[in-house]
Amino acid sequence: MEKDKLLEYKKFLLSLSESEKREHDLYLRDLSLGVRMGPPIGLPSLDKPWLKWYEESHIDLPVPEMSAFEYFKMITREFPDDVVLINYYGKTYKKNDIIAEVENNIKRFRKMGLKRGDVVSFVMLDVPEVVFLWYALTSIGVTANMIKFDESSERIKYMTDLTKSKYVFASSVPFIINNVNGALLSSDNIEKVIVVELTESLPKVLQGRMLFDQLQTSSAIKKKLQDNPKESINDKLKAIKQQLDELKKSKEQIKNIMSSDKRYETYQDWITKTPKDCEIIYEKNAGELTSAIVYTGGTTGQPKGVKLTNNNLNNMAHAVPQGDSTFCLGKSALNILPPAIAYYFNSIHGNLCSGVKVNLISHFTVEEYPYLIKKYKPNIFMAGPILLENIRKADIISDASFMEAAISGGDKLYEEEEIAWNEKYPLVHQGWGMSEGTAASTYAKTNCYKLGSVGVPLIKVTVSVFDYRTENELTYGQKGELCISGPTIMKGYFDNPTATENVLIKHSDGTVWLHTDDLGVMDSEGRVYHMGRAKRMLTRSGAKVWLNDIENLAAKCESIEKCCCVKKNDTLEREVPVLHIVLNNNDVDLKDLVSYLDELIGQNLNQSYVPKYYVFRDELPYSEVNKKCDIIVLENEDILSSDSFEKISDNIIKLKEGKILIRK
Repeated sequence: MEKDKLLEYKKFLLSLSESEKREHDLYLRDLSLGVRMGPPIGLPSLDKPWLKWYEESHIDLPVPEMSAFEYFKMITREFPDDVVLINYYGKTYKKNDIIAEVENNIKRFRKMGLKRGDVVSFVMLDVPEVVFLWYALTSIGVTANMIKFDESSERIKYMTDLTKSKYVFASSVPFIINNVNGALLSSDNIEKVIVVELTESLPKVLQGRMLFDQLQTSSAIKKKLQDNPKESINDKLKAIKQQLDELKKSKEQIKNIMSSDKRYETYQDWITKTPKDCEIIYEKNAGELTSAIVYTGGTTGQPKGVKLTNNNLNNMAHAVPQGDSTFCLGKSALNILPPAIAYYFNSIHGNLCSGVKVNLISHFTVEEYPYLIKKYKPNIFMAGPILLENIRKADIISDASFMEAAISGGDKLYEEEEIAWNEKYPLVHQGWGMSEGTAASTYAKTNCYKLGSVGVPLIKVTVSVFDYRTENELTYGQKGELCISGPTIMKGYFDNPTATENVLIKHSDGTVWLHTDDLGVMDSEGRVYHMGRAKRMLTRSGAKVWLNDIENLAAKCESIEKCCCVKKNDTLEREVPVLHIVLNNNDVDLKDLVSYLDELIGQNLNQSYVPKYYVFRDELPYSEVNKKCDIIVLENEDILSSDSFEKISDNIIKLKEGKILIRK
């Protein structure tokens, strides 16, 4: 189609009413299924070939505009009253329990004088109170400013000052309270910090169960790691006493901090102030209001606050049950995601609105994760590659028939890892997206599964491929920048119009596209294949080198368990690739392996891609919050510092912490 006619056609599609757009999508679905005859245009955004994977009933009218809590009430009105929707270490909440908790919080917030446009900050772990507090804030037009639990005092101060938050809810954990206190001491903006215990909602008997469960898990891990450990009753009693002593010490530490500043208040004191005669009034036209702010990494500067509206979150909740029949009444999920991650809202709001019982886990370690899966037997669980790998390696789940949707996202899942999982457990479902698109934009539904694919666009979401940073749309099989449009696209970055304009770009036809900086292709049936970050590229002596391509090749080597390629500045070649490698075993001859990799990469790519340095290490660094490989840590390692190594030979160097560097 000629360029001018193509633009005219795109503008025509935008002018259609919602009911007309639905009819047009049904027509496209029929075309992709072969029910109707007609040639495709050849552009994903106009053909929407992924609609073939959805039922006709999924292609419906827009989601009503309202607050997230009102949507939850509306969509669950037909649910039986005895259905449990939240489980927290044995404390369960049914639909009406959730509504009662939220409505009491609405009264408390109204009494505090909070109003439309205000912002309340959270530095919390995954506990039921976060759900109830957030739902209440959405109902009165107030934004929840979600701060990661491991942020420093400086970053907490920056995020609360940026949003002018007067109130902060914080989990009663020493390192969290210490960091919040550091921000409080230097802040003129924060008026009150409400401290919430992890056991706030648990009666005494369940508090004991929570501690006992943690002890049992740590004991199981210990047995797995050691050969025939002899653990006596006395050992267990000693461990329980140690755990109680640490808990007592933590409580004293937090109590001392709170007593030093009048601005602290316990959650129990806060909830006693519930006004009995306060009328529950919902904010009108709340759909377009910012419901939550989550933050980008900010590794190269200050983090950017992603504004997600109620409409964004409700459209995502609407899309969840259309993704697979797994997301329905009676199913169960495990949520270990902290509230400051965009995917948290999918896992909580999306699942609750689908009738899925969500088991909340306040805190865990990577080693504990397989034991949590074994204990709760969730039909649905969301995990990155490192957590999936730990389930495989722990090998403690003999019957995995309960697994219906093991979802991988947030980091690259190599095909070898996907195959290894699928050989042992039910299919892993990949997804792809970013915070700015309400976390997920594609999902590998069972009916469209294909190895290596991150799935098809969610219903009402459009994904296409463009020449990088242009509006020149590419056809099927062509590699370019993945871009997203639709009702799940963020409102923008908080108080940062320049950064917003750099990613939310209005094309000539009037469509706003989120340019993701991610590379990928789409096949003719609408499946998306993610091919790494566009910014994960370096220029070596004038030649462009894509680091993901090096990783993908190296990961195919049987001797390599995992790897990550990063760039390093170089005086001769400007920038060079450094490949960090974790081996399957230590019996590999490193010189032979390096020679093999040099040849493999040089022949399949070109010599510019051959790493200048190989670093062999025991493990890769992972970020605490989302368990992704921390590329910034690797880039910042001074591998050539004379203080950090001893020379073994001309090109082999032993680094501190047991790492081996081979340089060319």
